[in-house]
Amino acid sequence: MEGTIEILAQELTKLLQPLKDDLTPHRAQFLFAELGFNISEAQVTSLATPFNASINSVQDLISHTQELIVVIQAEDEGAIIEKGILVITDAKVTIEGFIGIKNGIHGLGLAGVTTQMISEIPERLFNYLFVRYLDRFQGVTPTLSLLGIIDQVEENVGLADPNKPPFTRSTLNFSIIKDWLSDPEETLKSLYKWNDNTFDGRDLFAKLEDVLSRQGLPVIYDPVEPRLDMIVVELTAKTDVSPKGIAIQLNNEWDTNFTLSGDNYDLLFDVDAQIPIGAELIVQPNGLTFTPPPAAPN
Repeated sequence: MEGTIEILAQELTKLLQPLKDDLTPHRAQFLFAELGFNISEAQVTSLATPFNASINSVQDLISHTQELIVVIQAEDEGAIIEKGILVITDAKVTIEGFIGIKNGIHGLGLAGVTTQMISEIPERLFNYLFVRYLDRFQGVTPTLSLLGIIDQVEENVGLADPNKPPFTRSTLNFSIIKDWLSDPEETLKSLYKWNDNTFDGRDLFAKLEDVLSRQGLPVIYDPVEPRLDMIVVELTAKTDVSPKGIAIQLNNEWDTNFTLSGDNYDLLFDVDAQIPIGAELIVQPNGLTFTPPPAAPN
């Protein structure tokens, strides 16, 4: 039990701890640009009261978490309960403090900022912190994005309006976890039309392009065909079979192993077989079919 409490306290602290630095005068402008708000240095100064309140509650959370770890190691059950309550209270106060930040920004009268946008500040801030926390674990954010639990959308891209900086809006959809547990086939159909007569690959390929590109991987999505070019392999919708599926075709001959490198990645492919260019793997809801490349004419 003590181990669970310790882990929960530590992870809550890791989730909220960035605010201790991000709400300081030299970092707050960047933080709120990440949330879609352009705030000047003078406006940051005017928000010192709600910002400092959040910074102080996070510092309390850090201190009480450290104290909790000490009493857990000492197996002091009374102190564990006391410090555990303090940690939960600190986290609650910090998150509730987002309302004060929202009210403070509302009072600035920012140009181009609607009442709806102001009301979204607590949610935008929490979701930003949560996704940032998950990014510490390799592969978690893209996996949750594919599952529909996290949705990330680029907004204000290409706008010349300085009051609307480009940012990534992150939305959390925890309710879909229940859907995956109760009926995964129906959930997959709902997200990507998989195992549905209307499947054309577009929803799936668009999501894959978004997820892979965010990881810095080379990928090109053509929504017209539709087709997803991943350099090594190419994905197209296989709609002339029943049930409809995906055709995966090699763009390069697959030898025993090779490495694909870029600015932010190194991908090592290693298989105990040689797969020639043009070989195709058809993925359908009811199974897999391998098709060798057409034979060369005599």
